[in-house]
Amino acid sequence: MRRETLLVVSMALVVALFPSFKVLAADSAAPEKARNARLCKRLDQAREGKPVLAEVRLEVVGTGPTGMRSLVLFGNGVGIWNGEKQFRIDPKAVRGLLKSMDKAGFCVWPEKASQIGRENEPEVDVDALQVNRAISLTIGDVSKAVTQIAHTPESVAFTALVTHLLDACEKDGQGGIGAENLQDGLAKLRDGTLAPEVLQVIANCPQQAATDPEGWLLRLRGVQVEAESNTKTGGYTDHRSIRLSEQEVRDLAKLLFGADLAGLPSNIVAAGYTDIRVVVLNRTTAIQARAFVGVPPSGRPEAQEVFSKVRDAIFDLYRRAAREGKASSS
Repeated sequence: MRRETLLVVSMALVVALFPSFKVLAADSAAPEKARNARLCKRLDQAREGKPVLAEVRLEVVGTGPTGMRSLVLFGNGVGIWNGEKQFRIDPKAVRGLLKSMDKAGFCVWPEKASQIGRENEPEVDVDALQVNRAISLTIGDVSKAVTQIAHTPESVAFTALVTHLLDACEKDGQGGIGAENLQDGLAKLRDGTLAPEVLQVIANCPQQAATDPEGWLLRLRGVQVEAESNTKTGGYTDHRSIRLSEQEVRDLAKLLFGADLAGLPSNIVAAGYTDIRVVVLNRTTAIQARAFVGVPPSGRPEAQEVFSKVRDAIFDLYRRAAREGKASSS
């Protein structure tokens, strides 16, 4: 039987494509069993079409005859193929894929695919930063990731599930909608051609000195907003999250489109320190605003004004999430 040629993917690339993926340190069996039980319950509810289906985010990366394939699929049927194209399938089809995951036993699998069916055998000591395949499932605040580490025993069941999930979405994914550049993507998002799920915004404004106001971090992925406060001594704490409406995400896309972020300098002179990264599918831009040694706060005042408007809008989202958000329990 012909054996599929494997593409070894760095874990850094996997995490960059899909932030939900993690190679977790070993912990006690009790917390893992509790988390698995919570995920199993929510998976049952999601595949039955109950409200938690809207909180499903499935991420898959694997290999095929043409190389690496990747999938992000949401409970409402919106998907992202290879990070480049958005597509849609019927939510009933999503429920069918969740059913196949449940049937395969995903919820109770160990986090390393090489240990599936070998839980009582010693692990192979290899470089955990290289993976061949991975699946991550998030439902609300519960997540689980299983990875096939390179040069470890292959799990036939895990490989079959990865292949099934990717094959099921490949045709629709290849025929999906892309973005020529960031502005095109934001315009399509603003106008409803692209779904909110394709937008990611990361803004980091760490506290610079103990006497400065508290710092903050915001991550927006589609309608999900996550916020954390920051202090120089305590780091990032108080993780909270809220969900926006689709219209609120489109309004944000409209503001970002009007700012034409890709047309701004990548470095802007400003007080404090703020990093903002905006991603639509595989189109991205990043801007850093801070004080530069020996450079007065002048330069391009129009760029500073535009950046400040964007920063203020994102900070407003952070404050709302910090005020109204649900504390993380995962």
